[in-house]
Order: sequence, then structure tokens, then C-alpha cells
Amino acid sequence: MGTYTSCVLCLRVDFDPSVRHVVVQPFLLKAWVQGKVRKHIPDYPLLTREGPLVVDVRPSRRLETPEVAFTFAWTRQAVQDRGWGYQVLSEPEPALSENVRLLAGYRLDWLFPADLLDAADGAVADGMPREALGAVGGFAPELVG
Repeated sequence: MGTYTSCVLCLRVDFDPSVRHVVVQPFLLKAWVQGKVRKHIPDYPLLTREGPLVVDVRPSRRLETPEVAFTFAWTRQAVQDRGWGYQVLSEPEPALSENVRLLAGYRLDWLFPADLLDAADGAVADGMPREALGAVGGFAPELVG
């Protein structure tokens, strides 16, 4: 799993309102497949509004390799047999990744003074935050524009 892809997935999940919990301790999935015990550790077990969702992350170039395709096929079946959802994700669209990474930075409260956030919150109205923030006085332009 690519670290960049995995990190962006974590950020995306953090912004997804349907995700209630990310399990940081993956689990070992074992299943009897084609006469053998198969094992796989999925990348991200999530708890969503719809129920458990198991996510595997691989670069798109590896998805068609026979070993990966086989593993993900039996994993999907085993997970869905339990009534859980299963997804395989690869590299996200570059624009989406960059937007999520940018927005994630705004969650770092040490970057923005609390009084600025309070003033901006009071100024934002009618879906026009850029214009409303320009009306927030008393702060450096680079913080509000």
C-alpha cells in the first residue's frame, strides 16, 4: 500500500460524515478458499452509518496482478458473507487529494487565533465566505482573505 494513497484515504475518511469510527488495529481475515486456508489483513476496517465497511488500498497498477485480484475477490466474498461492505481504493483524483489535504490543515486550531475564528464565524453568511471574511476587521489580511 502506498503511504501517500493511504494518508489521503485517512484524510478523506475523516471528512466523510457517514464514517463513525476508523479501527486503527486491523484484523486477520482467514477463510477456506479453493481447498486452502487463506489469510489477509485488510487495511482499514471502518464503522459507517450503514454498518461495517472493510477497505483495502492498493496502487491501481497492482490491482490486475493475479495474486492481488485473487486475494481481493475472496476477501470481498468473505466480508460480504458477514453482511459488511467492502471497497478497494486506489490513487484518488489529484484535485480531490489536494483539496482534502488543504482543508485538513484548517482543523489545526493552533494555526488560527480563536478570536479570528469567532469573528469569521459571525461574518460568514449566505454562502459567501470569501466576501464575508473580507469584512472581518482587525486581523492581518493573509489570515482572513
